[in-house]
Amino acid sequence: MISYSNERVSYKDTLISKLKENIIFILLYAIIITFILWPIISVILNSIFIDGRFSLEAYKQLTLKSTKLLYNSFLVAALSTFFAIIISIIIAIYMTQIKGILKKFIYILLLISMISPPYVDSLSFIILFGKRGLITYRVLHLHLNPYGFIGIVIMETLAHIPRAALLIIIAMKSIEKNLINASKDLGGDDLSTLFSIVIPMAKSSIIAASLICFVTSLSDFGTPIVIGGGFNVLATEAYLNITGVSNIPLASAMSIFLLIPSLILFIIYRKQMMQNKVYSYQIVDSSNSSEANNLNLPIYIKSIIIFITFFFVSIVILKYATILAGSFATFNSGKVGFTLDYFKEIDRAKLLSFKRSLYYSFTAAIAGSIIGILLSYVVERNKLKGAAFLDFTATLPYMMPGTLFGIAYILAFKNPPLVLIGTSSIVILNCIFKQLPMSSKAGSAVLSQQSPEIENAAKDLGANNFYMLKDIIFPILKPAFVTSFVNIFSSTMVTIGALIFLVSPGKEVATVQLFSAIKEGNLGVGCVLANMIIFATIIINLSVSSLLKLQFSKE
Repeated sequence: MISYSNERVSYKDTLISKLKENIIFILLYAIIITFILWPIISVILNSIFIDGRFSLEAYKQLTLKSTKLLYNSFLVAALSTFFAIIISIIIAIYMTQIKGILKKFIYILLLISMISPPYVDSLSFIILFGKRGLITYRVLHLHLNPYGFIGIVIMETLAHIPRAALLIIIAMKSIEKNLINASKDLGGDDLSTLFSIVIPMAKSSIIAASLICFVTSLSDFGTPIVIGGGFNVLATEAYLNITGVSNIPLASAMSIFLLIPSLILFIIYRKQMMQNKVYSYQIVDSSNSSEANNLNLPIYIKSIIIFITFFFVSIVILKYATILAGSFATFNSGKVGFTLDYFKEIDRAKLLSFKRSLYYSFTAAIAGSIIGILLSYVVERNKLKGAAFLDFTATLPYMMPGTLFGIAYILAFKNPPLVLIGTSSIVILNCIFKQLPMSSKAGSAVLSQQSPEIENAAKDLGANNFYMLKDIIFPILKPAFVTSFVNIFSSTMVTIGALIFLVSPGKEVATVQLFSAIKEGNLGVGCVLANMIIFATIIINLSVSSLLKLQFSKE
């Protein structure tokens, strides 16, 4: 009997010890279920339960009214994705396979485009080519209407290219030069090597970039509102049903319609990401590649690639020059003048919005990076039960339309026990979990290249999970922390898709103020706000990254 009693006490102590040891990871499970899974479930429930009763009325309304909108959404998403990927592949070939100048400059332009607020393309487009545009109306004296379907496709194509090009450039840089040399040794010319080795080897990143472009376009409600004219899409209708007539069930049903294709594409995307793990090793190994191994393509192919690349670069330079000049320029009686009036219109409310954006971004970047590192440790090392499900759930928000994730938070946190509507917390939490997949993937990429022997040795010496994380995992993952910080900070500064539903009156963020300025036709103020966001994001990212890297190098 004594022996039996001792065994029960021993089992209980062991269980309590394990719970204490894994308390951090249990909390991680809880917050991911609460802030990712529960909001998604809330959208589904609100679309099929109206006034507490089961009903499919919202879906009936959607079927009758929104078939055309759904078609418009898919058409815009498919065309803008197709054009963006084609141009991105061409830019990536120029950056990796052709000798050329200004490659560093082009790379910096692509990075700046990544951290620019949405609608910068639309803003510059309206200033240059709008009904009273500088080029079309004031210079060429044309009376064109550039708004509508074509304008949306062009703007979304330009917006997708930087992200897609960077993904494909990374993939092409990771290709082993030995494969290219082997192709040439076997008699293949440079053109056939391009189509049989280079592009197929970048296939995973091309598919992943295509999926991201497609889902992003599908959920974009702002561009159709700004330059769509009479052309409407499903995401815009969902936005108007929330902000205009408060038809939550119909907006939820529309969001579900957007979620279904996104979810299918997400599963495909996830498989591609798993394959892309290979590239994380190859990138390091091929970092010493030189231009001596560049392909010598036929002159007509090379000319086309260079022309398209520099045409896109010219558009980007023109865009940012327009935004910068638009902050100071005025047009009176056909003459261009200098003014500071737009800066005077940046009143206290707009400055507070800008300050609020900085605070939200900084807080989300710190908290999101820590959570992302913990998640990567659970997935890569700890292997607790349900880790695969946790990883799948945590990756969902990145592929979900931003409008859906915003609506989901409204529905999930409007009632007890957790009421967050109207608070800063709901905005920060939304930004953290929207970008969580990138943080955890950055941590996983670093951990996958580290041997677990150090951690095993620490466990043998009696270290528990807390000391393991503090003294071993976090120091190892400092580079991932920097990457995650930059990504979450930049994304939070420029995002609007979800936040426009979550910020309460009087507590707007800078991108919402920018969106309002463009909608009201106050383009000068829009340019000032866009410049403030771009410069602040660049300066803070560079400063924080430099400080953290300096601190890491000292250690």
